[in-house]
Amino acid sequence: MDKLYKHKLHNNYILAIIYTFSALILGFALNDGLVLFMGWNMVLATLPFLCSEVLVHSYQKQYHKSILFILLFLFIIFWPNAMYMMTDLIHFQNYAFFKEYPDIYNFNLVQWIVFAHILIGALLAAKIAIDSICNLSKTAVSISRQMKLMSLNLLFILSSMAIYIGRFLRYNSWDIYKIFNIIKDIFSNFSFFIGFVLLMWGIQMTIYLLFKPKNI
Repeated sequence: MDKLYKHKLHNNYILAIIYTFSALILGFALNDGLVLFMGWNMVLATLPFLCSEVLVHSYQKQYHKSILFILLFLFIIFWPNAMYMMTDLIHFQNYAFFKEYPDIYNFNLVQWIVFAHILIGALLAAKIAIDSICNLSKTAVSISRQMKLMSLNLLFILSSMAIYIGRFLRYNSWDIYKIFNIIKDIFSNFSFFIGFVLLMWGIQMTIYLLFKPKNI
C-alpha cells in the first residue's frame, strides 16, 4: 500500500472533501437535513474510486488473486453508491421554485443554492463512478472488447438493482447479508422493479458514454 499513500491526492478526493464540508456548512446554516445527508452520500460515492485505486495497485504489485477478487467484490458492492446520487435529484420537489406554476417564480436565491448543491453532487458522484471504471480498465488489458462490454453492462444492471434496493427498499450496501428479505421485498413490486432497473441501466450507460475518455 506504500505507493498508494505516497502519491498525490487525486482531484476526486479533493473535490469530494470540499463538497462534503460545504454540505455540512450549508446544511447547518439552513437547518436542512437533506443537504447534510448529501455530504454523507458523497463520502459513500468515493468508496468505489478508493477500491479501484487499491485494486489497481494490488494488481500491479501482483498480489494474490484472492485479494484481487475481494477488492473487486468490494468495488461492485460500493459502486452503486456513486450512481445513487443521481436519484437525489428527486429532492428538488422539496423546494419552492414557483409561487404559482408555470410562470410565477419564487425569487429565493437560497432555493437555487440548494439546487446547485444537489446537482453538483450528482454530477461529481457520476464522474467519480466513471473514473473508477477507467481505473479498473488498467487491470483488463488482456480482456477482449466484447467481454469488457458484457462486464460493463452487468455492472450497470447490478448497480441499477442496488440503487432500487437503496432508494425504495432503504437497504444499504452492508445489508447484503439480508439477501432473502431483499428478494422478498423486490417481488412485492416486481414490474416496477424491472422498469426502474432498465431505466437506470440506460442512465448509467449514457453517463458512461458522456464521461469516459476516448481511449477507454
